[in-house]
Amino acid sequence: MARITGIGGMFFRARDPRLLAEWYERHLGVDDIAKTVWRQDAGPTIISLFAEDTG
Repeated sequence: MARITGIGGMFFRARDPRLLAEWYERHLGVDDIAKTVWRQDAGPTIISLFAEDTG
C-alpha cells in the first residue's frame, strides 16, 4: 500500500492575505509566511496565501 511521506504545500484563499499573514506571525510566530519553508525528512513544505477570488 502506498503511503504519504510528506506534504509539499498548503494553499489558502483569504479575503485579505496580508492580514492573514500578519495573524500567522503574531499568533504562531511564522515570519514572512510566503517564504517560510518547513524541512522534513520527506522534503520541504510551504504555505502560500492567495486572494479569495484566485482561480
